[in-house]
Amino acid sequence: NFETCSPVLCSVLEGYCRRGLFLEALEVYWKAKKLGTGTVSVYTCNALLSLLQDKNEVRLAWCFYGSMIRNGVSENQFTWSVVARILCKDGKFERICRILDMGICNPSVYSLIIQNYSERGKFDATFDYVVQMHDKKLDPSFSIYSSILDAACKYQDEKVINVVMAVMKDKGYLPKGLILHYHSIIQKVADLGKTYAAGLLFDRACAEKVELLDATYGCMLRALSNDGRMKDASRMYGIVRERKMVVKDSCYYAFVNGLCTQTPSKEI
Repeated sequence: NFETCSPVLCSVLEGYCRRGLFLEALEVYWKAKKLGTGTVSVYTCNALLSLLQDKNEVRLAWCFYGSMIRNGVSENQFTWSVVARILCKDGKFERICRILDMGICNPSVYSLIIQNYSERGKFDATFDYVVQMHDKKLDPSFSIYSSILDAACKYQDEKVINVVMAVMKDKGYLPKGLILHYHSIIQKVADLGKTYAAGLLFDRACAEKVELLDATYGCMLRALSNDGRMKDASRMYGIVRERKMVVKDSCYYAFVNGLCTQTPSKEI
């Protein structure tokens, strides 16, 4: 029966998705479609589409998305954010902009576009999209500004760095008196994987003679290792070891993993 099978099908698919079993989920989905035993909600489809994106299964993701459309599943805001991430992984960045051109107002899509332009050093385009967000009554998040700051630090663009930090202070994302809050801000930025921005704040804290917590050093060690910046991570590890700091095991695991996965170097 159509009405009774659909909730069961959704429940089974969502169960597989929660466990990361995308092949099993797809098998159930295609069998159900072949047998005509029910439909799947957009929320369940989103769960499977997002899982395929997380697993970097780009071709399968596009096949599944095509099936969603053919079967009359209407995209919602979350669908578009996942589609944008798939386009990004598929190297089709310019097509992400078309999502916005379609009149879809999605903060996650804006975030991806802003991050991509920032990473390429195209800060004029970056700020154009920030302005667009404001025009559409969308407030750029801490994460978005951290992405811009991170890229500006990487490109050593002092003008952009100063502008972004001033805006972040005006919005309350950064405290006006940083000296008392370096610990939490550095850890927050580092946990987002913005290692260049975190490094800027870390260096400023050290220059201002702020005695940072052991946890802040550990957080930097983990972030630098996860980002593949092993030369900088090794320096941080040296400080941690020399000062006999107590940091979480996860920081050491990230460092060791980084050493094991990188190309051998005489410097490290």
